Amino acid sequence: MRYLNEMHERLLFLAANFKMFESNTTHGDLSGGSGLHLYPVNTHYVVFLPLGEQSIAVAAVIRQGRDIPAILQKDGFALRRDIKDKIAQGLIVPPQD
Repeated sequence: MRYLNEMHERLLFLAANFKMFESNTTHGDLSGGSGLHLYPVNTHYVVFLPLGEQSIAVAAVIRQGRDIPAILQKDGFALRRDIKDKIAQGLIVPPQD
């Protein structure tokens, strides 16, 4: 439970502050050209897409020991598409900046 609470706290911080370190979250070498952003939390990477000034959509949480570039090269397009589909369906509501 402690790990999940910490993950939740870090995600809230990330959503509110991702622009502060945006150049570090693109991780071009790790993102596999997916256009998704990465943020390390403990032993995982949070894979996310910015939605607004202080809002993100989390696409995945992947253990850091995994082959992140290969996973995102293979699945990055589908992850982005899923987020856009959920926005179109009204399941994710981006903020009105």
